[in-house]
Amino acid sequence: MWALLNGMSGLLPILMSLGPALASARTSVLPELKEHAGELKVTRRARFAPRNLLVMGQLALSLTLLTTAGAFIRGAVVAARVDPGFSFDRGILANLDASLANYDDVRATALYGQVLERVRQVPGITHAGLATQMPFGDIQESGRVQKAGTIITPADPNYSIATVAAVTMGISPNYFTALGLTMQRGRDFTESEWHTPGRAPIGIIDQALAKRLFGQEDPIGRQIQTRPRGDGSVEVIEVVGLAPDIRHQMEDSEAGPHLYRPLAQNFRSGVYLHVSTASGEGEAAMLPAMRALLREIDPTLPVVTLETGPMFRERNAVLWIVRTGATLFGVFGAVALFMAALGIYGVKSYLVSRRTRELGIQMALGATPRDVVALVMRDGLWQTVAGLVVGLGLSALAVRGVAGLLFDGGSFDLPIVGAAFVTLAAAAIAATWMPARRATRIAPSVALRSE
Repeated sequence: MWALLNGMSGLLPILMSLGPALASARTSVLPELKEHAGELKVTRRARFAPRNLLVMGQLALSLTLLTTAGAFIRGAVVAARVDPGFSFDRGILANLDASLANYDDVRATALYGQVLERVRQVPGITHAGLATQMPFGDIQESGRVQKAGTIITPADPNYSIATVAAVTMGISPNYFTALGLTMQRGRDFTESEWHTPGRAPIGIIDQALAKRLFGQEDPIGRQIQTRPRGDGSVEVIEVVGLAPDIRHQMEDSEAGPHLYRPLAQNFRSGVYLHVSTASGEGEAAMLPAMRALLREIDPTLPVVTLETGPMFRERNAVLWIVRTGATLFGVFGAVALFMAALGIYGVKSYLVSRRTRELGIQMALGATPRDVVALVMRDGLWQTVAGLVVGLGLSALAVRGVAGLLFDGGSFDLPIVGAAFVTLAAAAIAATWMPARRATRIAPSVALRSE
């Protein structure tokens, strides 16, 4: 090739003597090649030019946002499939709070008893029960319990081992039946126990709490006690029933310990009314009639919420967070992806226009279109790889940073990262290939005369 160049330079005076008719051939390839030889290689300084750093930064940011969006989407899917231990697919839920109508504890308990009695008489309703807390709800009250007989204070080094933190709530009879659950052993509370204060303390524990306190022993008839009060006294509770495990919070890794008390022994003015129907269908259409019934019982009774089981689950705070996060990061990631692809295309188009003379020399010396495409693509691929490698590190940090908002703790999921990586790489390659392909259409004679 160099011999050819020398031969052409030797013939240059002869060609120039041909006059204006051959004016287009007056440009010598060898001087042009020598003058612009430095353009044939991209220096390290050029690779780290501000425009290239901007493109790499856009790619890194895009990968970070897309990976984070994928983590939120995966969290939303997993959270939606969590088994709480009962079904949200059917049932009606009402959140009532008599204290907002100036009811005291005794009058509120009597009112709630009347609500249960009237609701159970509605045709199509099979069971109804009350509870002071709602699984997957916004409130969780818990207390530490232990086997009766030994008082262990929080100052004791073995306090966290000998005592168990259990979700503690007041319920009415038929609460478990309304959820579609069956008592594992023992009995439910009676009608007189749940709304009559001053009776002997009793409780129902779930399997998780029974295992922690009594192992494989039968808990029925055993006694547990609560954390010491300020005066040092404790409440000794007789276990009368064993309930199945349920998951109280959507983000809980497993079902946690629960202690259920008669509502009169663990009263809260705000309660959740659980209603199950015979068919489980058309429950949304029953909501207006249910609201009218509650208003008929007491027009002043505040009905905070009234909805079906699926409606309650859909507005769960954890689901809302992960779905909102998935939407926001997905939109930002898509915008960043578009901007990165546009940036790569713009930079490559600009560089191709600046290297028109160089590319023309390459083709004049025999470079094929494939060679020209490879020349342009090589630098674009280097920027892509560099940006995505940086993006991998940023993605790991971002997922860890939002771990507290994710249902599964924000693990670095390789399939999600791989999908985002491939998507960005494909977009970057396409954005680089278009200017590279256009460069093959440059006419060498025009390129050699360009300024």
